[in-house]
Amino acid sequence: MADWLHGIGAKVAVSSELESIGGVAEISYVITPPTFTPRAVLTAPVTPEVTFITPAWFTNQSLPTSELGVHAEGQIVVKTSVHQIGDMAEPETAVVDDEEIQDVYFPQPVWGTRASDDRELATGEVEAWKVLLAGGRGLWLDDGDRIRSLDPKQPEGARLGYEAVNHILPGTYLVLREGETERGAMHDEALVALGEGARDIFSTQAYWKARLQEQLSRVGSLRAIAELERLGVRSSGQVQAWLDARLICPQRDADFALLLDWLGVPSQPTFDNAITLRRAVYKASANLRRELEAAVGRADLRVLERDGILHLNLPREGLRSMFVARVLARAPFTEIVSRHQVRVPFVEGSAQWLD
Repeated sequence: MADWLHGIGAKVAVSSELESIGGVAEISYVITPPTFTPRAVLTAPVTPEVTFITPAWFTNQSLPTSELGVHAEGQIVVKTSVHQIGDMAEPETAVVDDEEIQDVYFPQPVWGTRASDDRELATGEVEAWKVLLAGGRGLWLDDGDRIRSLDPKQPEGARLGYEAVNHILPGTYLVLREGETERGAMHDEALVALGEGARDIFSTQAYWKARLQEQLSRVGSLRAIAELERLGVRSSGQVQAWLDARLICPQRDADFALLLDWLGVPSQPTFDNAITLRRAVYKASANLRRELEAAVGRADLRVLERDGILHLNLPREGLRSMFVARVLARAPFTEIVSRHQVRVPFVEGSAQWLD
């Protein structure tokens, strides 16, 4: 303000410098509501006139008084007058619920527009949302059922769990594996644990997925989804995702039975083999959860809340690069990406300024 008002000979000072103005000026302008100023500005003014400049929305226009004034004979009463500048009419605003009010002063992500064409998915492609994570990371999130998450507010031993994909919002903490998906590691570990039986399971899994690939190549994914939905397959929208070897089968057993029938694949031993593999993956995942809980118990969660990212120290070979990251933002639309990109963290520079 001093540089701005220097040209008209005005002097700008803070309250402690007012004594230096005495005798030089006839009026002082105070740029703040009276209640925020020291009492001496009014009770011992350095200029004959004092004007307060305050916004209209600050309704408290009371003047500070001396604490001794009420006890003095012939108390000085400061006369005031109010000069309103501009349109003082109250603007008409709609009443909204608290949850609709957002603080737009925080940095917001810039998503632009959808770059993918509105076309049928090709082999090996999926629709996925881009998610920005703390620590300068990003993630492509598909429409799978769930993903491992962490709640630092829960008691020790109960912090790890799963979050539905459609519930992933800013503030959620995801547990991820550097450069790879956790699903892939658990799938490989389950096959090793099954020993000799893994060979037959691997064979039947590969066969029904090959038949699914043939069907999709013949009728296309849109028609396949429509036919499966008509048969009663609730998760028909994931038909492309089922081609992934690491996605064992539909989560709902009835959906898997209907899918095999649509493919013309005998139910047995394919159905039982898939269920056996799924149980083995669940067991491997439960073992990993215990290791993760122990690692989280050893970690300083204040670092996670401060930085939004926490690297976990797991003793198991191949899983030492797991970390927890806070979701900063989620794109409002999907893009078509390669299935191998899904749920694999990557470096994303645009996320850093949101931390």
